[in-house]
Amino acid sequence: MVHLSHGNSQDLKHPSEVFDEYHTAVITVITDKGGGTGFSIDFREYSVHATGKMARFVITAFHVVQGAQRVDVYLYQNAKDSEGQWKYEICKAQTYGFDVVRDVALLAIPCHTCNCTRLGALSSRRSTVSAGESILMIGDSAKRRRHSFINGKLSDTNFTLPLMNIYYKHITEDEATKTWVHGLTGSVCCGDSGSAVMDRSGNVIGMISASYGDLHYCVTMEEIYKSWTEIINMLSPRFVGCTAYETAFLGKKFWGMNPGKSIKEMSALATAMDARYFAVAHDVAKTFAFTFDALWWEVLPGNDDMKEDVSQCLCERNSFTDGHVLKPTNDGMVMCGCLDNSCWKNPKYEKRIDIHNDRRWAIYETVNAGLEKNRYYVPSKKCQGSMKDIAGQITYWKEKVLQEKLKKDVNSRSEHLSYMAVVIAVFLCLIVGIIFWTCK
Repeated sequence: MVHLSHGNSQDLKHPSEVFDEYHTAVITVITDKGGGTGFSIDFREYSVHATGKMARFVITAFHVVQGAQRVDVYLYQNAKDSEGQWKYEICKAQTYGFDVVRDVALLAIPCHTCNCTRLGALSSRRSTVSAGESILMIGDSAKRRRHSFINGKLSDTNFTLPLMNIYYKHITEDEATKTWVHGLTGSVCCGDSGSAVMDRSGNVIGMISASYGDLHYCVTMEEIYKSWTEIINMLSPRFVGCTAYETAFLGKKFWGMNPGKSIKEMSALATAMDARYFAVAHDVAKTFAFTFDALWWEVLPGNDDMKEDVSQCLCERNSFTDGHVLKPTNDGMVMCGCLDNSCWKNPKYEKRIDIHNDRRWAIYETVNAGLEKNRYYVPSKKCQGSMKDIAGQITYWKEKVLQEKLKKDVNSRSEHLSYMAVVIAVFLCLIVGIIFWTCK
């Protein structure tokens, strides 16, 4: 468990001392979407759930790796080359998890392929900071030499900003949960996102996140600590199944056309929005996604033909057996979680007739390891009204289903009684006929 120290900065050092002592705890992050900076606050190695192999965790900003398919990190050495540049080792990292509310991502650096002993670790400090306090950063701005020192000051401390609506334009300011940040000044530029903000003793007090003009914001160390804990405890989302019916998603909120949308990112977004489910359909160029609260066939079991059986929905293989919505191909296999061209490029796929948007939604349920519910999301009045409408719809349809069931049971009993009455009448007629025939 990562711990935060209390109290004010002690043992003030010269900036060059801080850099020399701690720069190996800072990494450069390079992705197919761009780049930034990251840092380590823990020397320990962790077992990664997916592989079972050991890795070191590094913190960076969520927006640095958002949508990235490939993430490389530079692990720096305490030595320079002939041109005066810090020597480094390039390693492939895995994006372990996101916190889209606080703009934090956790990268896993595999120790079986990278020299994890080369990566240092920074100590951290609670945000007992004051405006005007001097701060230090090590970043990777394009305007400076890579892995270089930044000097600055805190301009304001411990206030809140809705960071979510910077990266998700569909989220309004009153819908986005706010995050505790510090304001700072300094020569922070593109490439410094994810940098550790340190005091004059080298203790981390925050992470560079957003900028507005000459003012920059860093997420506080307390918020980073919460993100670390929650990402470590978060489990992979559970695959539910596939459907071509968007109407199956009750309480849905649309997240538009975003390239490179990942399952992990959507799981983090659904968790942040306190949504139980999310659904994705994508191709190479774009992704459509929903977060939502309930599935139609859970409310109305009679509509479960909208969903293919989970045993048939092999989303991990991008295929499933379709017996309802699409006309089956020779072997009955079409794609799950695909969108338009991505569906049609599959030679086993048959396009639906007269359907403009051909989307096969892969549905997932968010899962956590005992984290408290509603830990992020405080719905706006508009959202609360929408949620009440959804709850009202669900209640209405559940009551209607119950009424239909009772009506069906009554009709069934009436039909049964009518049938029995006919049988008894026929039986009595036979008895009377036999008696009459015998007497005659």
